[in-house]
Amino acid sequence: MIGIYVKANDLVSENEQANFCEKGLKSDEKSKTTIYSDIGNCRIELKHLIENVKAGKIKKVICSELSRFSRRNNEIIELLDIFIENNVRLVINNEDIDYSIMKRIVLDINEIKTT
Repeated sequence: MIGIYVKANDLVSENEQANFCEKGLKSDEKSKTTIYSDIGNCRIELKHLIENVKAGKIKKVICSELSRFSRRNNEIIELLDIFIENNVRLVINNEDIDYSIMKRIVLDINEIKTT
């Protein structure tokens, strides 16, 4: 299962982000995709996405920008940690991110926290 996370201020932006994230999907992946969409300051759908990741229902998360998850670095690190722990692949469409490098950074940060 694939989860697309969208966070927007209005319905137009929400639809644009969802369409942008769906563009890279293969035709057989589209039927296995769920869109989690939060509008405004609400983050209820992000919580549902995280619950489904932890339950093993989602193995790939797509988002247009990392900042859609949060603008706080510590929250992003916590989220990346959850994805790593659950073997979830993260795809950020608008940013050139090497997830394997991000994974090593998060693991290094976690090691520092425990020492």
